[in-house]
Amino acid sequence: MKEHIVIAGGTGLVGSRLIQLMDKTKYDITILTRGKSKSQNDIVHRQWSPTDGTFDLDITGVDHVINLAGAGIADARWTGNRKQILIQSRTKSTQLLASQLQTHQHALKTYIGASAIGYYGDRDDEILTENSEPGTGFMVECCQLWEEAHQLVVNHTESSTILRIGIVLSTKGGAFEKIYLPMKLGMANYFGNGKQYYSWIHIDDLCQMIISQLSPSQKNHEIWNAVAPKPLTNKDFIKQIKNGLQSRAIVAPAPAFALKLMLGEMSQVVLNSNRVMPNIPISKHFPYEYPNLPEAAQDIVARGI
Repeated sequence: MKEHIVIAGGTGLVGSRLIQLMDKTKYDITILTRGKSKSQNDIVHRQWSPTDGTFDLDITGVDHVINLAGAGIADARWTGNRKQILIQSRTKSTQLLASQLQTHQHALKTYIGASAIGYYGDRDDEILTENSEPGTGFMVECCQLWEEAHQLVVNHTESSTILRIGIVLSTKGGAFEKIYLPMKLGMANYFGNGKQYYSWIHIDDLCQMIISQLSPSQKNHEIWNAVAPKPLTNKDFIKQIKNGLQSRAIVAPAPAFALKLMLGEMSQVVLNSNRVMPNIPISKHFPYEYPNLPEAAQDIVARGI
């Protein structure tokens, strides 16, 4: 008998790819959407509104929830209003899931919730693991509130994994898309002095990491750093992408002052340093298919994923 998975954020960058990779013979998949409820290509869409508290789904029939919901961090300048949207799009959606579980006294088999390595703040070259303390700044606050909301769902779950996700490599969106476009035009820009560390992951490795947690070897409540095992300085990050794509683009800096002027506080997204190691995935022998950046970049471009 197939198990029932609900995905919040199922139409986003990671959610869309995740659904493509999931075994449809094992799982019935429902996407929570702000649009109308419908069925399409064997995928059910059910309407919900974290703002209004509406939820068009019987939670008692759900085995697993994957929660990727949240407004895009770098989609708009961080005004006071935008910051509230970034936090509430994560916390209110998660709180609604928790309230449904509480109301119907239902326990999930597994819960997988997204967070981000922004939890650690700007930490220079400090090696960060899942046990490292949070830093300071808006992204830290956002991630802490996000993870606190996840805990409300974890309280109704047999097994859970919170994933602190790094830079997701995909040609369909996110940071790589913004790096790749100017590279095709002959410019490979690193940011500021390029010494800040970037922690990244191939989108398929991230999706397989999520899928692996639907059938954990034992029931645990864990936090994983969802990154590849080789963080790089921003300058090396750009150079390795360039080499992987055999590009002739010129490597040059985008000055920090210009980024701060253009992006304001949101410049933290590209200027903060996060040297994050995935100690828990490594200890669990997670089989990274793309641990090296040149091959990862080459693969996503070759396959257009």
